[in-house]
Amino acid sequence: MRPRPEPLLVSGALAALSLVAVGEAAAQAPAPPAPRVASIPLDPPAVELGDEFVEEEFGFLFRLPVGMALVPPAELDAWRKETLVPEDQLPMIDGKRARVGGWLFRHPDGGSVFVLMNEPPVSIDSPTQLRQALAAENQAKGRPYEDHGKLYEFKARGARAGFLVTRDFGLEAGKPMQFRQHAAYLRGPDRSFLIRYTAPIEDFDRLGDAFQASMVTFAIERGTRAPVVSTSTPPKAPALGSARSLGNLALLVLIVVGGLLWWRRSSGGAPEGA
Repeated sequence: MRPRPEPLLVSGALAALSLVAVGEAAAQAPAPPAPRVASIPLDPPAVELGDEFVEEEFGFLFRLPVGMALVPPAELDAWRKETLVPEDQLPMIDGKRARVGGWLFRHPDGGSVFVLMNEPPVSIDSPTQLRQALAAENQAKGRPYEDHGKLYEFKARGARAGFLVTRDFGLEAGKPMQFRQHAAYLRGPDRSFLIRYTAPIEDFDRLGDAFQASMVTFAIERGTRAPVVSTSTPPKAPALGSARSLGNLALLVLIVVGGLLWWRRSSGGAPEGA
């Protein structure tokens, strides 16, 4: 039996945090770029995968680990309302309101996969930046955490570059870390995706390899431009005060704090989307 935290009303607070971050960014000098840490190509494990999930509206698809399935529609709708920032609280970017989307998959024997979509895309340019975003998320939640394993780059369908990192975390400060999580990031020209597989540490390996193999099958159908895995000269960032720069920062906040949920009391299993 694993007790869950009390429910947290986070949707409004999450949007407010995004707006606060945008305001603070305009007043502060840009931080120096994070040092790059060596990453290695991901050699996807040779494991059997299950059904292919196709999301036509947002133009993505991928093969799921065997036994993993999207939760029922009523539960998915309720989970989205509890998890995602309301549409009318998302920032306006270049005259258009940003969009977020979420999909929750669960395995009957435990473990979950959470897909978070951001449109326009959030820019994460290395596995190091992805790891730092997850660290910021844990700090915002006051959770104990520890980086685990190596930093990976991989090629998904269409030669699209992706990043994958792993972490351990607990639900409460001062308590043992209970969960392990793979987090993968992929970006297309119109939207980006953060995909997480979470399970109790002792049960993580049962589907951990399958999740890695699954990410290699991930396809973003609209557009073909992939993020650059490594370059000799980093692209010039937009001016700090520009609408796109500030909007992108707001969306980054949504990613790093986006796992905050309205936890339901239940026993066993991993936190969904943590």
